Amino acid sequence: MASRPCLLLLLGALGALSYHNRMAYGISVRTDNNHVQAEEFKEAILSCRPSVPKTITPRIEWKKRGPGGVSFVYYNSAFTGDLKGRAEMLNIGIRIRNVTRKDSGEYRCEVSAPGKQAQDLAEATITLTVLVASATPTCEVPSSAMSGTVVELRCKENEGSPASEYKWFKNGVALVETSGTGSAKANITYVLNKKSGTL
Repeated sequence: MASRPCLLLLLGALGALSYHNRMAYGISVRTDNNHVQAEEFKEAILSCRPSVPKTITPRIEWKKRGPGGVSFVYYNSAFTGDLKGRAEMLNIGIRIRNVTRKDSGEYRCEVSAPGKQAQDLAEATITLTVLVASATPTCEVPSSAMSGTVVELRCKENEGSPASEYKWFKNGVALVETSGTGSAKANITYVLNKKSGTL
């Protein structure tokens, strides 16, 4: 009967040792800025700051989530795809030069290290928004309309990033987005969509 408590004690000690070993290989990652904005054709810096034991050589990977799924940006110590020749490593972070609207998206810095039981993995997610100035919009406004009829006014431009929002004015007074309200509503009922630019 005395051997059973000893066995339980030994198993408990082994379990504690195993847990300690897993934690010894634990890593963590943080970023200075989860939401980065950069003007088009300027540079953007995506920071990634890992905490890794000195005895471990971590594996560094960067990925980007796009409409077609997740793709590698930095893999096997080299940049891939559109970032080839435009990006460089800053420690474990990334500096992207000459950014374009195509660079906008969600990036993920992954730091992994082999553990005794499994591979430890930590990650940080950064959203990059490339700011592009709006172009002069193209507007379609009827030159005339019969009283009491419904007309649609359109205003659109396709260069701005993030997508442009629109305001309409009547006699120099801004029309508010809510239908038919505000000081400029006299004798008209309207629906204004600030995202599509229609009135």
